[in-house]
Amino acid sequence: MANQMVSCEFSVSVMREVVAQVLGVEASSLTDESSPETIDQWDSLNHLRLITAIETRFGLVLPMAAVLEIQNLGSLSRVIQSHL
Repeated sequence: MANQMVSCEFSVSVMREVVAQVLGVEASSLTDESSPETIDQWDSLNHLRLITAIETRFGLVLPMAAVLEIQNLGSLSRVIQSHL
């Protein structure tokens, strides 16, 4: 499934599972305020991996302008929903 696009309806819990898997953290520890400042593993390389995983999971392609808007999980959620 890693290289296949999987379209699905958006859900915060699915988004958090993707983030948790990419960053190697517990999904239950994630909140809308979780960000690169609060999660050590969320560095620039993992940010790119996260975007790729989100695009694959939700079957979308995020423009660079949208990617640059992502500051935390709350903004990631809004970006995903606005591009579905």
